[in-house]
Amino acid sequence: MFLGVQLMVLAGIFTALSNYFLRKSIDGGGSSRAFLMIQLTITFLVAILLNPVRSGNFFFSPEIASLGLFAGIILGIMMICLGKSFEHGPAGLTVALLNASTVFPILGMVLFFGKEYGFEYTLWNAVGSLILVAGLFWAGTQTFKSGPMGRWLFFAISAFALHVVFLILLQWRFVLLTFPGKTALFSLLSAREAGSEWFMPMTFLSAALIQLVVYVRQESRVPAPQEVRFGFLGGTANGIGTFFMIWSTEVATSVEQAMIFPIFAGTVVLTCNLWGRFLYKEKVHWRATVLAITGLIIGTLHWKTLLH
Repeated sequence: MFLGVQLMVLAGIFTALSNYFLRKSIDGGGSSRAFLMIQLTITFLVAILLNPVRSGNFFFSPEIASLGLFAGIILGIMMICLGKSFEHGPAGLTVALLNASTVFPILGMVLFFGKEYGFEYTLWNAVGSLILVAGLFWAGTQTFKSGPMGRWLFFAISAFALHVVFLILLQWRFVLLTFPGKTALFSLLSAREAGSEWFMPMTFLSAALIQLVVYVRQESRVPAPQEVRFGFLGGTANGIGTFFMIWSTEVATSVEQAMIFPIFAGTVVLTCNLWGRFLYKEKVHWRATVLAITGLIIGTLHWKTLLH
């Protein structure tokens, strides 16, 4: 029961672990650009192992591959905007805004597809999502800095919007898998074409290529050993996390679809807070974290069943 939620929690834990390796790489004198280039390259290789190799399904669908490449372009540009946001503004609010974007993809899926395709949104989902967002921003305001915020706002909102689009693409693939040949928003794919395992590898291929171009243009050097080491570890964790995330979108019920991405965001925040507190002795805004987790619980529980 609630397999989609369980898989998304695992996705969040592995993503938080990937963030930890990024922190370790930077602590060792590395750059985020080198880490991301190596991480996404390794994630691409892990995606091949966890998808076509693991399943034994090497059928290549040009349509699914194209969708993956497009998703990777969105992901790659989003990461650039995210990096710029960290450079020009408060990191806490940047992370809060990015995590808050996870409550919006379900609104797009309900609008375009609706309950007929397994997407529904209840008042409890909305209340829980609003409480989650309030908790995230409460935690994020700890690092607020006064000063010119125009450039930060541009890049932060761009990252927010691109993240929403990326997550919608992940749930769109759920529609293609579950209702092959039915949806009019993509070419009519057969079940075999929709089930092609090359979506995730192609996503990280294009994202890695974008980060490679950025790295070559801005840092003309060979990555340092610790950047390679932690990039490898981060890429492996990120690949496993994304595998669980996509698996979650494929198996989540209509009740779970509204909250799986907010659950992902909440798990990442909580896990990062834990390793930040116990490994780096960082001060954590636990009240804000508890508020965010409360929002997740309210939005996730199937209240109609519990109250009858």
